[in-house]
Amino acid sequence: MPARRGARPLPADAAEARAHLRKVAEQIFERYGVHRVTMDEIAAAAGISRPTLYRYFGDRDSLIKSIVEHRSDKLVGRVHQMLEQHDELAEKLVAGLLYIADAGHSDQFILDLLHTASEQFTNTLMRPEGTATAFAETVWAPVFKRAADAGTLPADFDERKAYRWLISMNFVLLGWPDYAELSEEYKRDMLRRFVVPAFVRG
Repeated sequence: MPARRGARPLPADAAEARAHLRKVAEQIFERYGVHRVTMDEIAAAAGISRPTLYRYFGDRDSLIKSIVEHRSDKLVGRVHQMLEQHDELAEKLVAGLLYIADAGHSDQFILDLLHTASEQFTNTLMRPEGTATAFAETVWAPVFKRAADAGTLPADFDERKAYRWLISMNFVLLGWPDYAELSEEYKRDMLRRFVVPAFVRG
């Protein structure tokens, strides 16, 4: 478990202080596992008191949610850059879903969180105004805007439902037991057959 560090002042700027504490927490979660680390241990590792940590993050779930949002924000730019390499909506969907899934499978914090998070916490991430749905909107809104302008989306396309469906597919791909053993072409074929038809005008 994390050892206590010497007390030192946090940055005076609140946003910088939160970023520092989030980074400390990330490092400890990655080393020991999300489910094993307490707020007391994070505070000790940061060299601050437990009440101070709670002043910046109201509870443990809020701290974890902040880490998820931070990692999601960093991923969005990379996804958008990758999507620019594809012209057709179908290929953007397949490539984007697989890129996000691969990023998740290579992120031990995310995998550990998905395997240990409570149902209540997962539901909070997944609800319409939750972190995961907001991530899906940030990734896919520009793609759907272009597809709508090109007339390639179905007439009854529901963008809000689409975001929830796509983030659900991300969770499915992250939980796919033999994901790493499956060929890239097999995974692409599955998405082309069972996901793409919902987004492309017939």
